Amino acid sequence: MLKKNLIEIIRFFMFSFWSITHKLEDKILFSSFNGKQYSDNPRAICEKMHELYPEYELVWYLSGDVKYNILPDYVRVVNGKFRNFILELATSKCYITNTQMGEGIFKRRKQVFVQTWHGDVVPKKVLLSVDKKITVKDRKLTDICIAGSDIGAAVYRKSFDFDGIIFKSGMPRNDSLINKSSKIDVCEIFGIDKNSTKILLYAPTFRDNGNSNFGVDIKRTLDLLERNNEKWICLSRSHVNSGILEWQKDNRIVDVSMYPDMADILLVSDMLITDYSSSPGDFVLTGRPVVLCQFDYDKYEAECRKFEFDFIEAGFIVARTVEEFEDIILNYTTENYEKSDKKVVAYFNIVSNGNASENVCNEIKKIMRIVGEK
Repeated sequence: MLKKNLIEIIRFFMFSFWSITHKLEDKILFSSFNGKQYSDNPRAICEKMHELYPEYELVWYLSGDVKYNILPDYVRVVNGKFRNFILELATSKCYITNTQMGEGIFKRRKQVFVQTWHGDVVPKKVLLSVDKKITVKDRKLTDICIAGSDIGAAVYRKSFDFDGIIFKSGMPRNDSLINKSSKIDVCEIFGIDKNSTKILLYAPTFRDNGNSNFGVDIKRTLDLLERNNEKWICLSRSHVNSGILEWQKDNRIVDVSMYPDMADILLVSDMLITDYSSSPGDFVLTGRPVVLCQFDYDKYEAECRKFEFDFIEAGFIVARTVEEFEDIILNYTTENYEKSDKKVVAYFNIVSNGNASENVCNEIKKIMRIVGEK
């Protein structure tokens, strides 16, 4: 603990020194999942910001390498050591992130901090909803939180104890789902013929108890899906904080865990199977099938996280046993899935019209102007 506090003090003095010796620049700093990815809401905002306001330099912090080089040329990448991040943070007019503003995050006057979070329809309790004693810096540092639903806005109030501006105009990352377009073709990257193959996305969430696979037999699931002479493959994607899922060799299963942006994968998928992830809250916007396999529901709630809502009441199609899951795969119709998706959208009042990135960028620009004039 002493070493941890000492590191934080050193970081604060570095930030303070650069704040004194450097002016704020027309620069926006982005970070996704603490520098692990070029992805999610920050990516969508970054790309739209370049289109709308090219006068800003766009800087992305990456703590490691991104396996798939999908960063545009107009983004300047800051790699590696955290001191490099602190220098960029101290000199940027705006900082945009999708994770908690924790250690090493400080703020100077006339800066604007934007929190987009990484799950809008949040199934699991987080931060202060889990532990009232923890420190959440976002409450004091954040100028604006981005939400796409009633529950997303409520989580900021309750779990972040945030009493500032919540801009609810949809999740920027979901614009591609609504508009059915992306600058990146995942099928081309992984050599998938989308015209002749249907795509199942299997994406279990992170588990605090270390178990990353919740018991779905993917090979058998693909066999069931192919019973009507349809060709299916499965894109297997583990959570960013989990290890890679291991499968017996099957050419129908493709691991896409290292691909950075979930939005691109959701866009090309015909069906999503997950458990307690926030991804169904995005995928329902497509009207395509979503099945929640919650075979370990009681154990998960006891050992990992409590839940923010009742999945079945919210309208999701839920399987609590293998038998229920296989019955769903065999018997549910397109009409059933579409009805479920529409109920979920209505239940949470999910707002999305395909223009969230533009609306968010304009709002950020407005707040930057107001803060800069103070």
